Amino acid sequence: MRLPDRLGFRGKTLWDWLQLLIVPAILIGVTFAWSATQTRGDNRREDKRIEADRAAAEEASQDATLQAYLDQMSGLMLDRKLLISNLGDGVRAVARTVTLTALRRLDRERKGEVLRFLAEANLITVPSVDAIAADEPPNKDAAVDLSGADLTGADLRNADLTFAFLYEVRLTGADLRDATLSGADLAKAELTRANLRDALLIHSVLEEAQLDEATLTGAWFTSGKLAGADLTKADLTGAELSDADLHGADLTGSILKNANLYSADVSFVRLKNANLQNADLWEADLKSSGLQNANLTGANLTEADLRGADLTGANLTGANLTDAKLKGAILEGAKGLPKAKP
Repeated sequence: MRLPDRLGFRGKTLWDWLQLLIVPAILIGVTFAWSATQTRGDNRREDKRIEADRAAAEEASQDATLQAYLDQMSGLMLDRKLLISNLGDGVRAVARTVTLTALRRLDRERKGEVLRFLAEANLITVPSVDAIAADEPPNKDAAVDLSGADLTGADLRNADLTFAFLYEVRLTGADLRDATLSGADLAKAELTRANLRDALLIHSVLEEAQLDEATLTGAWFTSGKLAGADLTKADLTGAELSDADLHGADLTGSILKNANLYSADVSFVRLKNANLQNADLWEADLKSSGLQNANLTGANLTEADLRGADLTGANLTGANLTDAKLKGAILEGAKGLPKAKP
């Protein structure tokens, strides 16, 4: 179709003019698209800058909080004689208040720094030389009472917390790998999902502590007190539990492969669905324990006391039950049960 010459479009078709209009439209569209892309890129860069500024501000705030706390504690130690104070002294109440307040505000790394400081300054335990030699529990008359303190997620790798008084502290998700907690009092402490791999807890007190889903592989609990502790689904692979007191503890679904429970008190313990493959339970006291569907393949139960224990559905294939006491034990559906002296 050709437009009339009187319109001034001599020789031009409608398509020719449409093409002339399309090219600018495309250029305008490309310009807008490029501009939008640039805007989005600028916005992303601005967001990252704001985020970095916030992170830097938070770091500065955390450092300031920690430094202010350390300054306060230094003043209490030097000017108000916190270290040689007595139970009931006002300086102790102040120290506890500023410590608990700081811990609520600090991140996991700085929480760990606070606890390391308190331990190194002998503010959370002051055991005597005789007490250390005798492996006695920590001094409950510590200068700074941390009971109920929030140490959630604290980074305490390789920390030395020997004889620390940590009664009822919250250590949920804390990293305590390779930490030394020998003689420490962690009774009723919250250690859910905490990582205590290869930690040293000889003579430690963990009565009624929450250790559900905790990682305890290779940890040393020799002569530890774990009576009534919640260890459901805890990983105790290769753990050292000889002579430990686990009376009444809940180990439902826990992993105890290759663990050493020689002469341990495992009486009245719940071990339903627990994995005790190749565990050493020689002379262990398992009276009235619940071992329903437990995996005891290859376990050493020599001279173990299993009187009244519930072994319903347990797998005992290859287990050593030499001289084990099985009087009154429930063995219904137990697999691989070798001959043993009652």
